[in-house]
Amino acid sequence: MSSRKFIGFMAIFSFLIVGLIGVANYIVDPYQQYRLATFYPISYDSNKQRYKNGGFAKNFSYDSLILGTSMTENFLLDEVEKELDFNNTLKLSISGGSAIEQSTTLQTAINSNKNLNNVVWGLDTFIFVGEVDNLSYGEGTFPFYLYDSNRLNDYKYLFSLDTLYESWNILSNSDLNNKNRYIYEKNNMYTWQHNFEKNFTLKNVRNAWNNREDFLDIEKDKQTFNYMKNSFDSNFLEIIKSNPQIHFTIFFPPYSILTFKIFEERAQLDDVLNFKKYIYTHLLNCKNVTMYDFQIAKEITTNLNNYKDVSHYHQKINSWILQQIKENNYLVTKRNFEDNLQNLQKQSNAYDLESVGLDLK
Repeated sequence: MSSRKFIGFMAIFSFLIVGLIGVANYIVDPYQQYRLATFYPISYDSNKQRYKNGGFAKNFSYDSLILGTSMTENFLLDEVEKELDFNNTLKLSISGGSAIEQSTTLQTAINSNKNLNNVVWGLDTFIFVGEVDNLSYGEGTFPFYLYDSNRLNDYKYLFSLDTLYESWNILSNSDLNNKNRYIYEKNNMYTWQHNFEKNFTLKNVRNAWNNREDFLDIEKDKQTFNYMKNSFDSNFLEIIKSNPQIHFTIFFPPYSILTFKIFEERAQLDDVLNFKKYIYTHLLNCKNVTMYDFQIAKEITTNLNNYKDVSHYHQKINSWILQQIKENNYLVTKRNFEDNLQNLQKQSNAYDLESVGLDLK
């Protein structure tokens, strides 16, 4: 065979292989980009959230949305609907999700679903640190091409060996027909409580405190008020103001008091509180926003048995949050937001680390 024929043969062969990869990935569609799966059960475990959420946002039917970081992952959808009187709820939480990752997810949901009426958004101040376009795990770790409507960039998905690997994992799954397992139940999507039930101990919280240098591992000079303000304006405030037809229920998650002791130790507490004040003053002027601050709930935040580290709380606290929202407790108003900030600062300043066997060493 001449070299020209060989090159031609290899070109045709390569084209066929690439074509077969694209066809296989289109049929299986592991991240539900074109349709929801019908011949295999969808896995709702928290792996690959950044890849799954784009397709979920586009193709599920829902009128209400749960959004946030791991602080919102343990909400059960049926409990959300019962307590908040929602009809059809979807959760698109992103573990450690930065501001732009969350706003991109929400914008895709808005673009894809004209029936979206309610968004419950857990607002973590730490997601705003860094640049406006900061990604939690660095450049290239968030697949923006899975969140847009541009089919021209679908080649990144269809002809990817990584996508093929996911397709193969789905088809070769020995548990393919077992739709009763926990991770295949949409109601449980992204929950992690069942994997960490034994981790909610004072010992684990103490260990997390002793390793607190790993908490919020980003350049210290990018954890300031100005960085957080700029990211909030770009990624949160704009999308809220641009969608007055959607009601946003926004809450500040009740991290343990130790989180604020870390901010205090790093001389960052003032920046955090000033940023919260900035959020308060801007969102309280939005008619489509109701806001709750659970970080002042001393009975929750100082009971370290509620936590598995300095910030992640037990699923029972997610249930408690829903009950408080239902009863309109911890509602932020123009009359009380200054008191809330002073209250939180006093709680942090007064908390006695030695009373729970901790120190600042």
